[in-house]
Amino acid sequence: MEIKNLPKLGIGIGFREPLRGDLFLNQSKIDFLEITADHYFDAGAKKLEELDLLAAHFPLIPHGLNLSLGSAEGVDEKYLEKFARLVEKLNPAWWSEHICFTKAGGVDIGHLAPLPFTNEAVDVLIKNIERVKTTIKTPLVLENITYHVQFPSAEMSEAEFLRRVLTETNCGLLLDVTNLYINSKNHGYDWSEFLDELEIARRIFQNPTANFSVQNK
Repeated sequence: MEIKNLPKLGIGIGFREPLRGDLFLNQSKIDFLEITADHYFDAGAKKLEELDLLAAHFPLIPHGLNLSLGSAEGVDEKYLEKFARLVEKLNPAWWSEHICFTKAGGVDIGHLAPLPFTNEAVDVLIKNIERVKTTIKTPLVLENITYHVQFPSAEMSEAEFLRRVLTETNCGLLLDVTNLYINSKNHGYDWSEFLDELEIARRIFQNPTANFSVQNK
């Protein structure tokens, strides 16, 4: 399924337990919920009941935290299988993960770590995403992260890096505008020029049914 054929879901919000009552009171105003997929892996009865309740009332979009698409050693196969089972259960329009790595040398670093903006890193992402797509056929959408350091080995800008990854993997972009703004301030660039380089306007024009999700972190 090509990313340009994604359905238009409307305006969504990230699910958090303290919001549950208000979400149901305002169900007609919410088009879909983004859920943190990891909260429902190996979950107990209470969390699984919560998942079933949410799925009965809202379209759900699973959002991952620890697939580590940028890991040179490849993705965690056990984690991928858990994600695949959740996607199969929910049958979402798409699912999402971060452009980052969270594991290195078999060690979980507990953080969304940035990748160097290099050709090698692009190749690693392409390889891992291709592996993921053989298990999960549902379209994958990638999210930009914040980062504190810029690697001196960079061979391209962040915008070019993202554009290459999106183009070569045929994945969509979950553009976290808060992360973009923070990065622009921390690293001294103009966020609007970043979007121009990313060619986001052209992408939206070509895909008038583009979907946007509100991140409430």
